[in-house]
Amino acid sequence: MKNFILAILPLLAFSANSPIPSLSGKTFVISFSQNGSISAIKKGKTGKDILPLRGNLPLWEISFSDGSTLASNNIPISQIAWEKRRDGIAINYKSELADVLAMFSSGTDGVELSFILHPKSKTILSLRSPILNFPPEAIEKIYVPEGLGLAFTRNFFTADMGLTPQPIGDEGLRSVVGEGCVMRPVADEPVPIELTEMGRRWLGEDVGKKLVGHRMVVNRPPEGKVEVVKLVDSPNGALLAGYKIGKGWLFRFGGWVKREDGEIVFLLFQRTVQHLWEEKENRIIAILDIAGGPKGGAFNELLVPFWEDRLPSLLPSFQLKKISTIKEFRNALKNPSEYPLIINPYGEYIPTGERGAWRDVLGDLRNYLEMGGIWWELGGFPFYYELVPRIGGVWHTEYPPAFCDFLYVQSQRGSIALYGVQNSEIFVPVSMQVGREGDYGYLWREWRTYVDVGKRWRSPSVRIVVGVPLLEALGSYAKANGLTRKLRDKLSPSLFEKLSQSVLVKYEGGTFKEQIEKAGKLPRPSLVHFADYLHGGFDKQYPDHLPPNPRKGTPEEFRQLYDELHKLGHLVMPYTNPTWWCDDPKGPTFIKEGEAPLARDLKGEKIKEVYGANWGWAICPWHPAVREAERKIREQFTKYYPSDILFQDQIGARSWIYDTNPASPTPYAYTQGWINIIKETSRYVPLATEGGWDGVMNWETLFCGVTWFLLPSEWRPAWATLYREQYPPEAWHFYPLAIFLAHDKVGFYHHDLGQFVTNNETLTWTLLLGYGLSYTIWPSGLDEEGRFNWLQWLSLLQRKVVSLYFGEKPKEFQIIRPAKDRRGCGVMRVDYPKVSIIANTDPEPYALSEKMVIAPYGFYVKGKGVEAGMMVRWEGKDYPDGISLLKDGGDLWIYQNGALRKSRVGE
Repeated sequence: MKNFILAILPLLAFSANSPIPSLSGKTFVISFSQNGSISAIKKGKTGKDILPLRGNLPLWEISFSDGSTLASNNIPISQIAWEKRRDGIAINYKSELADVLAMFSSGTDGVELSFILHPKSKTILSLRSPILNFPPEAIEKIYVPEGLGLAFTRNFFTADMGLTPQPIGDEGLRSVVGEGCVMRPVADEPVPIELTEMGRRWLGEDVGKKLVGHRMVVNRPPEGKVEVVKLVDSPNGALLAGYKIGKGWLFRFGGWVKREDGEIVFLLFQRTVQHLWEEKENRIIAILDIAGGPKGGAFNELLVPFWEDRLPSLLPSFQLKKISTIKEFRNALKNPSEYPLIINPYGEYIPTGERGAWRDVLGDLRNYLEMGGIWWELGGFPFYYELVPRIGGVWHTEYPPAFCDFLYVQSQRGSIALYGVQNSEIFVPVSMQVGREGDYGYLWREWRTYVDVGKRWRSPSVRIVVGVPLLEALGSYAKANGLTRKLRDKLSPSLFEKLSQSVLVKYEGGTFKEQIEKAGKLPRPSLVHFADYLHGGFDKQYPDHLPPNPRKGTPEEFRQLYDELHKLGHLVMPYTNPTWWCDDPKGPTFIKEGEAPLARDLKGEKIKEVYGANWGWAICPWHPAVREAERKIREQFTKYYPSDILFQDQIGARSWIYDTNPASPTPYAYTQGWINIIKETSRYVPLATEGGWDGVMNWETLFCGVTWFLLPSEWRPAWATLYREQYPPEAWHFYPLAIFLAHDKVGFYHHDLGQFVTNNETLTWTLLLGYGLSYTIWPSGLDEEGRFNWLQWLSLLQRKVVSLYFGEKPKEFQIIRPAKDRRGCGVMRVDYPKVSIIANTDPEPYALSEKMVIAPYGFYVKGKGVEAGMMVRWEGKDYPDGISLLKDGGDLWIYQNGALRKSRVGE
């Protein structure tokens, strides 16, 4: 964006009831309707619409604290006035609820838009602008900051995007069983569970013993208005209850079934079924896995693969059958003899296939139960939503944690970039949405603020940039927001060089002594990371991290581990988490400071956080006790345990929240509080964080994550449904916005705790993304030949390949072959100054030439003096099972069948 000077002049002479003049520059003409709405965005030279806009849309919409809204097209024309200014126009809107001043400044390639808000009777919480509606057929692509970056194609707006939930409410469950659920908090704390007397008779005393000490979230128990068979109870109500309906049963878990509850839940399911099954001749257990449906549902993390894994092994006499279409599902409900038991893994969702069809479907379900069928609900409030087809998708994000505040529309006639420019003392969060509603596609962007009655608030600016190529617009966004600090500027030359060659190794397990004993087998150099030293255990007693857990060893032994790793030439990066304070039990700092440092929502309530079985509270980053706790952590891991990089979990991945703690300067300042802590800590030690977004990029050294939905990694959380499973291949493709924006400013690795390069497919993706390689291993694992060789192979690729592009900005990205189906994402190429990488993310091979063929899920790398690949044909010779090679000068390394060997080229 060029030549923007936003006039800040008093409104001297408004004109009313007269046309608002257009704004123009070298590449654009933007026109307005009489009420100030953007009516057209045209090319400067041809005057043709770049994106045909639907008329009568508001220029802006504000939301108030009571949930009501006010839009510019609700304001009478008589209450709207405009004035031409030196470089643009200002439009003033007056109403009883709020006054809004919109200010446009014109540049050579677009306009800059900002607002002054003055609420008169209710607090303002958000300002949405711009709002664009367009015919879907006008779109070629819309680039969005989802993960590392995605491009949605025209088909995103026109294709069948599968099933989507639509609310039914409590009437659904009441129509089947005659009652609803108790609605306890979503983030309810886990409570102890135990068998009832009936449960002991049905399931066995041994099951009761296995429940001892186990806690689950029971936040949707039965209301108690209808008689149920309680098998498992809790202080909050029944966890597992059965409704006897006719000859059949409906069983449900009255809460949030999480992944860690899997073995207990399956045991309860197994014993219940065994108790009832004597009456059944047909041994089929069916599970809903509807094509186009979600992989899971609300309040249930035990998805279809969980049941596929366990049913054959634990119930070998039973057959698992998938129900994959709505038609098959409706037929199954009418034939309980063929489908005697059906599991619904969709939590609060019921597939109906047509909006409003839930009455018929649940009527069929009631008849299914009457005739003797058994139905299992796995969590939440059953039948609260129906799953119906959706034409066109919907994408929404919050910034942060979205990587950047940047949208780019490529139409058939040109381009429009939309992005925010923030230069104020307090960062303002953002929401963005793209989708289809009715016959139109839409796009909007909004500031999330807090403007109390009688106050005036000036928004940051939004730029609408027309006709500028994608990467040029992205570069302008970075420059406008001051995102300029290079990775090399944050590190000494020697540290940069060592880090570029270091595979990230999560080195845990055993004692400090055992880790010291085996440290010599780690490849050199490695970036050694660990979290199991934490005094109270993982996610326990924060913010108190030290002294180290006595099960690992003494403080002196912990220091010896540091010394040994440094002596061997490694870098050390300990895990810390300064972002929330834990209960059960509280640490010494929490006990001392009490609840004063906790964040408070708009109602003044504490904000509970739950991670797995651990829980605690969001904290206010502006509070002196929080700042002091982080300083203590920093001092411990610089003076006493000299860390090369300090990892701060969550600090770069947290979504923004409203925080009304008195220490915060404004309720929307939560994110700025963490930015300030990052800035301060980075002056003493290089930092790494979980996830990452551009607002912390100038002070962070490493981002670890951002790839849960892209990388088909092992141990992926239940909530991380891959993009290729969410969207049909014709509706989207990967585009690395974040890599172009940030690869020369931070180093990238996958998630530090649970996402590693464990196979060829994840290796291929990692090289394509420009990420560093990572692995997890424990002391005894270094003696396992297969694990040891794979780690050595990763280290070799890190030193010979990854180091060539570490901290370098890519020159070009292209899709060579689009994806054919959901099993892959196509063949892609990325070029850096010193190396080019071709990644085949599909299950079919890809031929580079007659003599060179990349293996399925394989790669090919070419750089100065270096060549590497995972191939099925290499230099004319076929390798049907695939072979991985690396050439560096005259040296040749081959990794195959778990073995790594070195030879000379030509031998």
